[in-house]
Amino acid sequence: MEMITRKRLSWAGTLVFIVYISLVLYFVFFSDHYGRVTGFTEFRYNLTPFSEIHRYLIYRESFTWENLITNLAGNILVFVPFGILVPIIRRKKTGIFYVFFLTLFFSLFIETVQLFTRVGVFDVDDLIMNTVGGVLGYIIIWIGKVYYRIQYHLRHGKVSEEIEVKVKKNQTAPARAGGVRQPTAKTFRRSQSKYREVNGRKR
Repeated sequence: MEMITRKRLSWAGTLVFIVYISLVLYFVFFSDHYGRVTGFTEFRYNLTPFSEIHRYLIYRESFTWENLITNLAGNILVFVPFGILVPIIRRKKTGIFYVFFLTLFFSLFIETVQLFTRVGVFDVDDLIMNTVGGVLGYIIIWIGKVYYRIQYHLRHGKVSEEIEVKVKKNQTAPARAGGVRQPTAKTFRRSQSKYREVNGRKR
């Protein structure tokens, strides 16, 4: 049952991921308001780390709030879903370095296409902020998984303790007339296994 749930989650995550990538590419290459910048006759690029970030912070009074949010926070937040969705759609175990490099390569692809098509600027600061966003998304999904596992173990651990208490009470109670077989440790283990099996099917 758990494997079926993971497959469904993976398929749903894949569909969401496709929609997400399509939206990112649209806003970067086709939206004149947010991403696309035309009119360049030569290649434009920035290879100095944090120079654009520094410029936006120093001369922030010269920019609108929309420009500041779009170019600073926006470059981070737009890649947070990337870091969240990659571990969901990938059925294998996915570590933070995998997400880090995959986010970096995807951002590098976007910046390179912007450079050679002259619809934007190749900016190393965008690479940094995009990658930070992807890693932040991975941290969010990792925290969510840890919380789910803790709640799962607490819930099932409590049920197992209740079963164990009931078995101990039955073992200490006197047998009825005619002789009733008292549950043993082996019977208790079977009851736990049966409970987990039934509960897993329900889930």
